[in-house]
Amino acid sequence: MNLKIPFSERIGMETRKVLQVRDIDMDLRIDIWNVLYQIINDEVTQNFESNNRNLLMDKIYSEVLNKPIDEIAFIKEKFWYVLKKQITKADWYKVYNIIEKINDIFIKKRFYPSHKYVDKINFFLEKNNSAYRIIGEQITPISDEIEIQEIESVLEYSKGKFTGVYAHFSSAITLFSDREKPEYRNSIKESISAVESICKIICKTPKATLGEALKIIEKDKKIEIHGALKSGFEKIYGYTSDDSGIRHSMLNEVKHDFEDAKYMLVACSAFINYLIVKAEKAKIF
Repeated sequence: MNLKIPFSERIGMETRKVLQVRDIDMDLRIDIWNVLYQIINDEVTQNFESNNRNLLMDKIYSEVLNKPIDEIAFIKEKFWYVLKKQITKADWYKVYNIIEKINDIFIKKRFYPSHKYVDKINFFLEKNNSAYRIIGEQITPISDEIEIQEIESVLEYSKGKFTGVYAHFSSAITLFSDREKPEYRNSIKESISAVESICKIICKTPKATLGEALKIIEKDKKIEIHGALKSGFEKIYGYTSDDSGIRHSMLNEVKHDFEDAKYMLVACSAFINYLIVKAEKAKIF
């Protein structure tokens, strides 16, 4: 695994955001701006009549940005200045409003294929770990605050207390959120390893596997784990540990994507938090 965690994250001073929920960082803003510029300035002109570009710019300026249309009648630089300022500096939700309204124009006026626009925008929303996608004709959340809180809670609690849990889980987040080359397969492995780590701490058996640790915890009766939860994680651990699982090299590797890794981050963080609360009630911590 080729992973370099920044210094600030290694010492616990910063943690990488898993998903951008109520925020859009500058990297994502720039990607959105570049997509809009290329589509409006280049692709619409290349694939359609050049006059369509001017009509499109007029509609975006007046209907999306809500500006007087006569301002750009002769000075198109005004359009680019205002649009870029909105994308790079406006509140996060206003940027999503712009994205959605431009898609509405493409759907109704056919200046540009809506599905191509959606694919381009969604590509960069996923690349930058946005918590939103264009689904159908509107911006739709793909996560919620509770899921984010579960993940952040694990990092906050384990920092300085459970170094193994923190190391595995922060690695899972780093691998998941790498903009250039996300490693979803290894992120899943690290999420499960974080669960394994907290179980070893609870059962006080450092060399136990997750399956063994869960059995020890159940046998001691200090913590009662719901049977469905225990069975579910035993099966997940078996999947990641058997000969065809993601912990092993595979010649014909199954492709693991964003949704798989996100699910494991959320599921494992929720289970870790569940075990921590149970352990505290049993006075193990």
